[in-house]
Formats: sequence, C-alpha cells, structure tokens
Amino acid sequence: VVEAAVRYVRPARLDDLLDVRCWVSERRRASFRFGYEIQNAAGESVATGSTLHACWDPATAKMIAVPDWLVAIMPVVAEGRAAG
Repeated sequence: VVEAAVRYVRPARLDDLLDVRCWVSERRRASFRFGYEIQNAAGESVATGSTLHACWDPATAKMIAVPDWLVAIMPVVAEGRAAG
C-alpha cells in the first residue's frame, strides 16, 4: 500500500452492521487503486476511501507491471462478485 485515504461521512458504532463495497477505480502499468464505500444498515454512507497499491519485485526492490493473473481478476472485483 503506497497511499490510503478515508473520508468519514457519519458515525458508525461498535455494534452497527456495515456493508463494505470495494472496486478497482484505476489501473496503471505498475499500480492500481481500490475505491471503497461503507454503508450502514439503512443504506447511508458512513465513509468512503481508497488505497493505492504498487507492484514490485522483492528481489530487486523495483516496480514491475501489474501481474497478468491480477489483471485477469480485476473485472470480478469491479463487478462486486466474489472470486472462488
């Protein structure tokens, strides 16, 4: 995770049931961004956010292209379907 952002819209309490939605909002050669929305049981937005993820080779510590296997499952995430 290279970057994380959150915007709080309204409070959520410890025992609230929350619905978390996640999608791929941006993809570049070596990085991608997830968008998030959290809603309470009434369907009201509690928070929105995003995380930016970078792909890198641990052996060289250099950025690499997003792997093909990850690109292949991004449409599944974008449609909100569970993989597997």
